[in-house]
Amino acid sequence: MRIEYVVAPSNTPHAQSDVSFNKYGNVDFLGTIWIQGRNSEMQILPSKAEQNAAKAANAEKHTLSAKNTGEPK
Repeated sequence: MRIEYVVAPSNTPHAQSDVSFNKYGNVDFLGTIWIQGRNSEMQILPSKAEQNAAKAANAEKHTLSAKNTGEPK
């Protein structure tokens, strides 16, 4: 799988790591990734599937905090 994105600068570092999604019906598409302390965000470019979903419905946007829970297992 390949994910295409563009980096968008920000004036201030992001306070926490977050990911945002665009939801069409019952399907979520990754929209943006913010990394704590970075002065930029990664804006995920819409896939063909997301572009088709956007033709049929408006996106419901939602964001989740990405928290580090410790060492990987």
